[in-house]
Amino acid sequence: MSCQCEERKVPSEVRAEPRPTMRNVIRSAIEEWIWENGGRERGGLLRCRMVERRPAPLLFLTMNKIHENQWLLQMIRTTPFDGQLMICGPENYIACWVPIDPNSVDRSSEFKGVRY
Repeated sequence: MSCQCEERKVPSEVRAEPRPTMRNVIRSAIEEWIWENGGRERGGLLRCRMVERRPAPLLFLTMNKIHENQWLLQMIRTTPFDGQLMICGPENYIACWVPIDPNSVDRSSEFKGVRY
């Protein structure tokens, strides 16, 4: 069984900035929040780096599967932590080959009849 892939640009890392009013912004709480909101099904976190600063730390996060960083970026933007949304953005985009969902639209017909 072969796996079909396509090239996509994904964030190499996701930067999250908790709001100053957020409590319990510690590594284990962030990791659990991601795990419980879909991270488990996507292979978990590879890295959760915290840079201490005032009034709130900066978080730099990377998923085990690099192409899941796009999901992580969207999840952080739309899922409240401590009842509030974090400020979030990508850190550099990289191109990588990612598996195509077998339930997605078949694109093979786009290439029929094309000669190289």
